Amino acid sequence: MFEQIPLRQAWPRVLGACCLCLVLWCLTPNMFGERHLLHRVISDEYTQLVVELVVTCCAAAILLLLVKDSRQVLGLDRSIRWWYALPIVLAVSVPFHYHWSMPMALYIVFSAVSVFWQQFVTFGLLQTSLCNWLSARWSVTLTVVMFYAAHAVLLPKFRQLSPAGLGWAAFVIITGIVCALLREETGAIVIGLALHLSFYYLTS
Repeated sequence: MFEQIPLRQAWPRVLGACCLCLVLWCLTPNMFGERHLLHRVISDEYTQLVVELVVTCCAAAILLLLVKDSRQVLGLDRSIRWWYALPIVLAVSVPFHYHWSMPMALYIVFSAVSVFWQQFVTFGLLQTSLCNWLSARWSVTLTVVMFYAAHAVLLPKFRQLSPAGLGWAAFVIITGIVCALLREETGAIVIGLALHLSFYYLTS
């Protein structure tokens, strides 16, 4: 942990961290669909998704190597690591209720990579940095704002002023609040990540 610095000095760092967070969010698999640059050279949507998954996994591996406290952020050295068993168990149940058009195996992998990336970038990297510079209240608040902003900026349905759009926005904000508070309370993203991914598998 860095020592907290005066607020006037912190805000340029905070702004930079938030901008970087949005840039990294662009690597979330299936975020752009046909709007993705890859779609110009890869016409098959599932092949495109596989390529996106490979890119995101490579980016995640690089970040995990660069971030010295990554094991702590992931909760791998604590008893709460057993929360990771929850989505694994639920993944086994997916074949019994799966109803999407995407190939099931691809959906399971896509969900795991997408959720991990969202959680690690937002509540792992961003919130950890904000905690170093700001109070707990501000770090949680800004993390939730950025979690929603990333959805709203990159996915049109989350910024529509319609009952469905407002419902999606409310869902993302509530998810952000829960995950940010869990991260603040435990110092790791494991519980929020497990619950987030479990939702994907339960509703598949």
